[in-house]
Amino acid sequence: MMARALSAGPPTLDRVSSPAYARPVPPRARRAAARGGTPFDPQESPLARTRRARRMARELALIHPDAHCELDFTNAFELLVA
Repeated sequence: MMARALSAGPPTLDRVSSPAYARPVPPRARRAAARGGTPFDPQESPLARTRRARRMARELALIHPDAHCELDFTNAFELLVA
């Protein structure tokens, strides 16, 4: 038993539906500016980026000296599953 009649033929483009509304996607630069800028300056050297990251880590350690991981694990697999 055939699901389609042979006279129906292959689907044509006039029978293919299109989305009712396609939201325009803004370029990356506008999306980044809307979020508050890029995460780092593209002109920043790798050394400067490393120093900035270490400074942020030091400041966070001063602000939150008792911060620790809440996950209880004894090996990498348990951490992955948790």
